[in-house]
Amino acid sequence: SQPLSLRVEPQPPHRIIEVSATTGVKLPKHPLAAAGVSDADRAREIQRIARTLAEVDAFSGVVLVARGDSVLYLGAFGDADKERRIPIRPETRFGLASITKPFVTVAVAKLVEEGRLSWDDSLGKFFPELPLAQARGKVRIKHLLTHTSGLRQEFSVQAIGLANKDSLLYEPGTRSVYNNGNFVLLGRIIELATGQPFYEYIREHVFRPAGMHDTDFDELHRVHERRAVAYDKQYTDEGVRFVREAPRPEPGVEEPAAFAGVHSTARDLLRFASALRSGRLLRPATVELLFSPKPEAGNWSYGFDVLDEERGLVGHGGSSTGMHNSLDFFTRSGYTAVVLSNYTFARSPLREAIWSILP
Repeated sequence: SQPLSLRVEPQPPHRIIEVSATTGVKLPKHPLAAAGVSDADRAREIQRIARTLAEVDAFSGVVLVARGDSVLYLGAFGDADKERRIPIRPETRFGLASITKPFVTVAVAKLVEEGRLSWDDSLGKFFPELPLAQARGKVRIKHLLTHTSGLRQEFSVQAIGLANKDSLLYEPGTRSVYNNGNFVLLGRIIELATGQPFYEYIREHVFRPAGMHDTDFDELHRVHERRAVAYDKQYTDEGVRFVREAPRPEPGVEEPAAFAGVHSTARDLLRFASALRSGRLLRPATVELLFSPKPEAGNWSYGFDVLDEERGLVGHGGSSTGMHNSLDFFTRSGYTAVVLSNYTFARSPLREAIWSILP
């Protein structure tokens, strides 16, 4: 059996608004995952599923499946802008939400390789102003990356310090609780280590070496071309309605965010995957460390989610209002799968179908 996660509306009648499989569990294998099946047959089945979901408006976005650097399937469905009737195309850009975190992770890993950071550096080295001695002395970079810091979630260094001035939620390194604030701190650590804004460092040392020319950080009052509008699909007594996103980034966000501030395309995410696998961004041993499970962190490794250790399936999702995305690495078989959607909670059925079809 497979555990399910349900998300419901907070107010009565508490309608279900998301149903998804819990990560870290094994999904039933599709017959097409068997040895001897051609990639063309697998691609046709993924295309069939994507088209079926799109035909009933359960999916709007782009799906890409590749083996190595060779694209096996690339499909685009739905509208990038419903009001202007602009269709989604393979080159459409999507807000990635938390798929920003792997880029921050790679930047930190690069600085570790260069000796400018250590996985075991404590917060006190960078934030001596934090009021809680336990936070300064016990929380380390590796705990931020594995979501095992024990910190309460806030969205600025000052707010994190205030929220954790009296105690931590738990002893660092003993359990894992997903926390965007960990990556707020990592972004600032990159800045303190390099002397430049974290987003500039990532542009120079991650995006450019990987050839990711359609990828960048969101900035206030700057609207990028070919960007899909994010839509929250709502079911009302009058029928389905689509609520368009607020202008990006969200009001009050004055600069790029290290936890969810990047937009990209499916092909650029494949370029990122290829650059990681080829050693252009990090040494192979470092990539293996990022993709290896950390027992104290549940499913998490350093900045990546270990979805199925036996198959070497590692990835990261990204969810926000009107955004539901995933980037998955099949590290043993060499496949990469990207699902980008501009509908809230539209990714999971297609992502999980791909998990079951690819070996």
